[in-house]
Amino acid sequence: MTTTTTTAGLLAVFVDLEPEHRSEFREFLAEDMFPPRAAIGFGPGGSFDRVDGQGAGSAQRFVTLYETPSVSDLYGAPYQDLRKDRAPRDALFHRLFRNPDRYTCALAGTDLDSDPGKLAGLLWIDRFDLADDKIQAFNIWYETVYLSGLAGMDGIVRTRRYMAMEGSPKHLIIHQFADAAVLKSAEWRSLREDPAWSACEVWPRAPALYEKVISMPGD
Repeated sequence: MTTTTTTAGLLAVFVDLEPEHRSEFREFLAEDMFPPRAAIGFGPGGSFDRVDGQGAGSAQRFVTLYETPSVSDLYGAPYQDLRKDRAPRDALFHRLFRNPDRYTCALAGTDLDSDPGKLAGLLWIDRFDLADDKIQAFNIWYETVYLSGLAGMDGIVRTRRYMAMEGSPKHLIIHQFADAAVLKSAEWRSLREDPAWSACEVWPRAPALYEKVISMPGD
């Protein structure tokens, strides 16, 4: 597995929706959201459903991710202009969202990436905070133990850690899997049960496994 960073910014939007709005939500993303964002250079990206029984049951049911070349792309005029002039269906869905968590993030540290340019079909997402006196020890463990352990595992497509410029908690780790068999491996369980995780103040709606439903154009 090699480091092949081509995108360093991330927009992540976690939401819940009432059942009657879920079908149109996919149409809204595919028709109203993805094309204009792809046109200004966003991508890869996609929308994912939470997999029941894997991770926190209180995690939002949906997450939509947009990778960008830089976090600055999330603050520049092209994207901000899209946000200013919301179409009617865009405005409607922003009123319908329940339990929204929105993050603008910058890539932090080393990324493991064996398949650049797309998002895998399954994501395991951690969200957490760290106390000031525990950050350094966790960062050392993450860079020297956790990433090296993941790099030796079959089925890990990508692992990236982000720091939130907006949104809380501040730390996000997004693992991308080829299939869910990774979650049953002894190597994964050993890494996930490492005492180093006790330093993390885990978000009540995390971690969770998500499965891709639709992709942005070009992903």
